[in-house]
Amino acid sequence: MKYKVITATNRNEFESKVNEFLDLGWQLQGSHQLMTNTNGSFFSQTMVKDVLHIKDEAVELLIGLKRDAEMALSGEWDCSTMEGRETGFEAQIYLIDKLLDKLK
Repeated sequence: MKYKVITATNRNEFESKVNEFLDLGWQLQGSHQLMTNTNGSFFSQTMVKDVLHIKDEAVELLIGLKRDAEMALSGEWDCSTMEGRETGFEAQIYLIDKLLDKLK
C-alpha cells in the first residue's frame, strides 16, 4: 500500500489536488484536517493506494507477454504476415499499455 499526505494553503488548491489523486486511483484515508498556526492555515488529507491488486494484474499481463514472445521465437506465431502482426504485436502493445496504465 502506498501512503501520501496532500497539503495546500487554500481550499481551491486543496480540492484540486485531492481530486487529481482520486482520479489517479488513490483513496481518502480518514477525514481532512484544517490546521492553523502563526504562519496561517493549511489543509491536509491522507491518501492511500492499494498496490497489491495492481501487482497481481501486472504479473498476469507479464506472463501473457512472455508467452507471446516465446511463441514468436519458437515459430508458432508467424510475425511476418499482416495477420501475425495484428494478432501478436498489436496484442502485446495493448497488454503493455494496459500494464502501464495500471502502474500510473
